[in-house]
Amino acid sequence: MASRFASPAHRARVVRAAILSALLGVSTACYTSHPLMGAPDPGTLAVVTLNDRGRSVLNEALGANAERVEGSVLSRTDSSFVLAVRSVEYFGGTTNTWKGEEVRVPIAGVRGVTERRFARGRTYVIIGASVAALVAFLLTRNILADDGRLAEEPGEGPPPVGSFVPTRP
Repeated sequence: MASRFASPAHRARVVRAAILSALLGVSTACYTSHPLMGAPDPGTLAVVTLNDRGRSVLNEALGANAERVEGSVLSRTDSSFVLAVRSVEYFGGTTNTWKGEEVRVPIAGVRGVTERRFARGRTYVIIGASVAALVAFLLTRNILADDGRLAEEPGEGPPPVGSFVPTRP
């Protein structure tokens, strides 16, 4: 009977896809959001929702129709704070990833701020569940051989003990 996974390269792709899926799930569970009253303190990872005034003032820096800005707070004054921007979400669902460019956000242009905090307990639970799911996936798909290696191609290696292999005279 032929293996469901025709080649070692295909099996390796399946394993990589399963690991990537597990890591993607883990990365989304690592943070919780908490609303803040007032401007965030330096060092805070913040998600800032802009009001109309904020969109107008930051139009040139962020682009038209920016709805939310995520970044680390670098400094704060009574009237504004500076973000090292990680991403900008626009109305309509489009998101742009940034690389820490600094943007000064006026407090008067902010509708709301939430702080993103690392959730250590939730992350451990998700990692454990992901590892268990990955192991279950690998075991139920016969991707791994009995000794833990990737299963070999049919016909490779010696025949199983006790099997009948016809020979020609």
